[in-house]
Amino acid sequence: MPICTTHVVICFLYDWQTFIAAFVAFLGAYITVRTMNRQARETAKRKRRAVRALLPSVINEVHQYAVSNVRWLNATLEKGRFVDTQVVPPGSIPVGTRPVPDLGMLLRLADAAEHLDDGAADFIRGLLSRIQVLYARTDSLQDYFDNYHSYSSKKVGVVREITRYTADSLETLAYAYRVFPYARFETDAAPTPPDFAAIAPTFRVTGMGEHQYPDVWNELTKRYPPPTRIAN
Repeated sequence: MPICTTHVVICFLYDWQTFIAAFVAFLGAYITVRTMNRQARETAKRKRRAVRALLPSVINEVHQYAVSNVRWLNATLEKGRFVDTQVVPPGSIPVGTRPVPDLGMLLRLADAAEHLDDGAADFIRGLLSRIQVLYARTDSLQDYFDNYHSYSSKKVGVVREITRYTADSLETLAYAYRVFPYARFETDAAPTPPDFAAIAPTFRVTGMGEHQYPDVWNELTKRYPPPTRIAN
């Protein structure tokens, strides 16, 4: 006598064995995928926290680069004023070595832009882009001073560019400072672009003064107008 006629359970398993095997396989795959996804989320969370914990040191490097850039540009300002004069050739005015952003710093910023939450990642990408653009601009300025004889007279233009690039450096510094509260886990809110209140202190940090460098100050206040005071 067939087994399935006397054992209902065995008969059921025999008749539905293909379906049961498929269901068990699906359940196993579901559990595996869910476990892998949970592990991936946990790994991403640990990576995000590790990258965020390193941000203060990276932002400090950005600070050093931006400040060095401001000081170098201030030195080139004197050089720019003597372009195309016969009294003091620009090549005879030492301005030191043009600052170069550290590759490790750029890579760590790129890593942060890849692993942080969307808002913070977008802000870091913007900061990274500013640094790269600033470096390209100062590179063109360095080439001008090194090969000024091959350029047409651009004395006024050069001074204006130095002013703009100095403002760019101070702006980059202000952007970097906006990252600190997030980097120090003081808040989970993504950094926000600076305003006038954040831009103004960069003058003091770099040892500049609005009366000493009025053109730079005017350039910055055009980009970030100070708040309007309401008369009593």
